[in-house]
Amino acid sequence: TDGPGYWIDLGWGLPFKGTGGKWVGTAGFYVWQTNEDALRQNDAFLFANGIEWNWPANGVMLQAYAAGYLGYKENGDKPVLLRANFEKKIKKTVFLLHLQHGLNDFDYSTVELGTRFVFR
Repeated sequence: TDGPGYWIDLGWGLPFKGTGGKWVGTAGFYVWQTNEDALRQNDAFLFANGIEWNWPANGVMLQAYAAGYLGYKENGDKPVLLRANFEKKIKKTVFLLHLQHGLNDFDYSTVELGTRFVFR
């Protein structure tokens, strides 16, 4: 296509028996327009892989995973991220701490600290 971008992916979450944990991930194909005359689009393998633990009685959720995509042009098109998320729910308020560290082709690290209010 000559569209600006699209992706196709398959995601999963497989529980670890007898625990609050599960293996989560996704794999797919990502395409985007480059606006270059010679090669007008770039294609990439899209992925994420990690674990998630939930303790509903304590209102705690913990995630750790790697995610990114791997293009073929070798021009900064292989960003990979490591992410760790911690959330604690108290009544209808969720307190969160999200950490992200960029690897290959992503030179940034971020920290997110916040709250979320649940209406239902």
